[in-house]
Amino acid sequence: MPARSTVLRAALVAPLMIVAAACSGGDDVADPTAETFETVGSTEPLFTRTSDQEGATTAATTEVAAEPDDTIPADDISAEPIPAATDPATSPPTVPETGVPGIDSDDEFCRSWSEFAGSFQALAGAWAIGDPTEAARSEVAAADVVLGAATALDAELPTELEPERGAVAALVEPLSRRAEDARDELRAEAVTDDGIETLGAAWLEALTAFGVDDPTIAIVVPPGVDAAAFGAAAASFAAAKPSLVEDPSLIVDTETPLTEQYLIANCPDQGTLGGNDNIGS
Repeated sequence: MPARSTVLRAALVAPLMIVAAACSGGDDVADPTAETFETVGSTEPLFTRTSDQEGATTAATTEVAAEPDDTIPADDISAEPIPAATDPATSPPTVPETGVPGIDSDDEFCRSWSEFAGSFQALAGAWAIGDPTEAARSEVAAADVVLGAATALDAELPTELEPERGAVAALVEPLSRRAEDARDELRAEAVTDDGIETLGAAWLEALTAFGVDDPTIAIVVPPGVDAAAFGAAAASFAAAKPSLVEDPSLIVDTETPLTEQYLIANCPDQGTLGGNDNIGS
């Protein structure tokens, strides 16, 4: 599997895919593949059962069970049973399609990865096609979470990923630098460190509720934080910084194949937050 360069590339690609989907939604020409896509992506069960259907199904099952099996003689005790096609116990868990997979993981490295990469994805979408004012407010509120996650990724790095410690640090450093600047703006407006931490908790709450794919993500200023001071910090940050998706300092060219494989094998997001699209392969 070729190594992917950065989580940044995944974060920037996701909003563009959302834009493409939104634009295609207004096309009056029928898409010949639309029916198949909707069927695959549907959350409706493939089969439904009513009380009448249940009786019919039971009868059909009984009838099939009554038919003799001609392939294995009844008196052949040496015949081996046909093994199940798959073993549910060894099948990897399904990655949730909504929310932020791994955001509540008991594994601190996996949880920190979800906080960092999930924040990156959500903020990229907000900056790309959401309200720029809300995007700046969200990024400033997320500062404490981004910085805490970056620190934990280094502190909790699994032993087998030690050869990539420097590469992982290079991966998270650009967004962390923006988060440091956002925190400085909050402090300049006299928002206390407790207030910055409280804003981070509000960001995590919004991230969990909205998920990484909703560009309308927005936070509610929590009690104990001066809303005017927070608004002023966000405005100063927006005036000083380019959009997250237009910031050239975020372009990183580093490879972390060991880390990507570790995420796929051990973390609830299975690498999807970093752009892995080969789940189960």
